[in-house]
Amino acid sequence: MEKFLKKLQEIHGKFSQENHTEQSPIPTIKLPLIPILFNAYFIFFDNVKKFLLLGAVFAILLSIIALSSGQLYMCKYPDFYGYCNNNSLVYGIVHLLNFFLITVFASRWYHYCFLQQKLSYTFIFRLTKHDMKVFGAALFFFALNLLPLISLYLLYVRVPNPDWRIEITYFAVVSVGFIVPFILMRFYSFPAFILAGEKLPSIKEVWAKTSGNTFRIIVSVSLLVLISGMVLLSVYSNFKLVAAENTFYINTMVQLIYELVYFAIVMFWVNYFYTQKIYLFEKVNDNGK
Repeated sequence: MEKFLKKLQEIHGKFSQENHTEQSPIPTIKLPLIPILFNAYFIFFDNVKKFLLLGAVFAILLSIIALSSGQLYMCKYPDFYGYCNNNSLVYGIVHLLNFFLITVFASRWYHYCFLQQKLSYTFIFRLTKHDMKVFGAALFFFALNLLPLISLYLLYVRVPNPDWRIEITYFAVVSVGFIVPFILMRFYSFPAFILAGEKLPSIKEVWAKTSGNTFRIIVSVSLLVLISGMVLLSVYSNFKLVAAENTFYINTMVQLIYELVYFAIVMFWVNYFYTQKIYLFEKVNDNGK
């Protein structure tokens, strides 16, 4: 575990503006249960208009890309017989571009909602170095969360070794990937710092402040994953009813609604990152820290 944290510290230094050392004991923060569970949704209810304004712009943009490239959401359904482009290169390029625009939306939402940035054409569409930094960090976090799938694949395709010591060592090393997402949950304040363009705290500081909060963090993240999954499943089930309809109007409306729902899920995650950040580093907590 210590080696893993040390490695994360080295990677973390690339995103920090400067190194800083702790000169006093790091206090442990008790995360309040209700805010850590529900604040991501409360923020949305308090800022519905802001989300609809910003989300609509990006939903339209991604819908145009999907319609022009043949990468419609409706292509997921076997009953749909509209235009779908199955070219692997096009699929990869479009989805990488979509991922980049999602990170741009996340950055714009953070500044618009939490830093009171005024909405303007320049604010929305002008790309900066900060956007590339956010994109790189998002790719890194996404890759780390995929490690369990890689571990599962490696365990599935392995050929058992007759030497039990080698077999146990291999299993132990590969299985580390399964616990990485749970470790990352304690560092979900990092994306908020990156989105805000602020200096990252040290890994040691975040680890100390989140000590004793692992259960609350896991429950809150699990709730967010559950809600995200249920929303996407609901969208899939409802749009399946019109999959056989091949009209430009229906295809366009379905794509717009899907993109808006997807951005809502992204917004919930950004709100959650922000919640961890403010309760760990800004707000006075239940324990007075």
